Amino acid sequence: MSRRNREEPAADVRLPRPADRDAWLKLWTAYHAHGPQGGAPPPAEVSAATWASFPDPAMPMHALLSEREGGVVGFAHMVVHPTTSLGGPAGLLLDLFVEPSLHGRGIGRALMEAAFRLAEAEGAVRLTWNVRTDNGAALRLYDRLGSPSGHMVYRRELGARRAIEG
Repeated sequence: MSRRNREEPAADVRLPRPADRDAWLKLWTAYHAHGPQGGAPPPAEVSAATWASFPDPAMPMHALLSEREGGVVGFAHMVVHPTTSLGGPAGLLLDLFVEPSLHGRGIGRALMEAAFRLAEAEGAVRLTWNVRTDNGAALRLYDRLGSPSGHMVYRRELGARRAIEG
């Protein structure tokens, strides 16, 4: 049985509102500092552009916030994009974070379930996400919600990235 009290609601999940910016930024900073590879958040202008992209209908970026007892305690960010072989668009979960003191209470699951619904409402036929192999708690949740794709993720920083970081 999970650590979560089954009678206790996990959290309400909703779209962000302009007044949520400061609470989101606090979590965004904690997200980047979290875990063994933690560090500083992106430069302020990148974080500002990220926040500004959420309500912009011209951008494919979506955000969901989890709220518990009047405070924002987690977020999920995703994009819906065209695909070459699925016969429809796909969703890609970019970020998922829950305040660490609230882990194990169903908030991550609530965010994931809301992301599934949002992606489907946007016409996506699949939602994919990446996870660090050393993130045991996330892996346990994700094993209940989906299945590993069998793909490895590679990356290479490109010139535009180096220009942003100065």
